[in-house]
Amino acid sequence: MTEMTQSRIAQPVVRRGLMVLGADLIYVFVPVIVTVFVICEKAGRFRNVISSPEWAFAAAILIGQAGAKLLAGAAVERNLSWQPLVLIAALLFMLEAMALTVLLLLLTSEGHSGLWLAITQLALFLLSIPIYLSLGLLSHAWRSGRQQEE
Repeated sequence: MTEMTQSRIAQPVVRRGLMVLGADLIYVFVPVIVTVFVICEKAGRFRNVISSPEWAFAAAILIGQAGAKLLAGAAVERNLSWQPLVLIAALLFMLEAMALTVLLLLLTSEGHSGLWLAITQLALFLLSIPIYLSLGLLSHAWRSGRQQEE
């Protein structure tokens, strides 16, 4: 298969994958955005917005979904080495544990969370987005490739 033909096949797969993943991201973002608007209206301070535990909760959801999508895609791929998969799954587990730990600390801090804790949860949230998109696209490509083979 020529390089141009492969590129023509890959473009719709990536486009469809981004549409599916975009819908999942909207599902996670809408409650966070609504909560941020409510906090801004109620408190009016930027620190209250970034210290809201919804960011850590959304990060935990996206990291967990990235792991689920990775394993769903790996289940259909025949020629896949399991060692990199285990390494990625372990890294995702550690990130998930970090996000849930930050969430727990924010929920139990009784409104006196530190600035570094708020920054950490926001960083985890921003890190979870490209992780989710890249692993989701990889999974979608594996599943689409498997469907084209059949």
